[in-house]
Amino acid sequence: MKQEFNENPGEQKSSQVGSVTPGNKISLINGGYSVSVASLAYNRYIAYHHYVDLPIGFLGNITQLTCELDYCLEKPVTIHIDIDLLFKECIWVDPILFEICKTYKGQAKKGKLSYHSLGDLEIVDLYITRDGVLEVWIDS
Repeated sequence: MKQEFNENPGEQKSSQVGSVTPGNKISLINGGYSVSVASLAYNRYIAYHHYVDLPIGFLGNITQLTCELDYCLEKPVTIHIDIDLLFKECIWVDPILFEICKTYKGQAKKGKLSYHSLGDLEIVDLYITRDGVLEVWIDS
């Protein structure tokens, strides 16, 4: 996983350009399930323990997922998560959730959370788009 800080969060990178239509993204968390960021970051227990089947060719030649985290962070952080080329027709959700939670834990240790503690945060939805972007919905 690589991590980068976005100095200009309003500026889009070429990998982020493009519209997302309902047919171009898939939910990776279903049924009102939520993940405690602190519990997964500190205990690394199995959060959801499932995979999601993707339509054939959904991710094309993408080998790395990109995710921008900004909720309650002083500066947005972009993480990159490598995916296995052999398993592009399904996505294991736990490793993705763990990388997101681990990033929030690192930001909390640096005092970079605004108005919240790590224990306040829950991942309530997670989407993957055709261009390999993860959309994370976090609530407190």
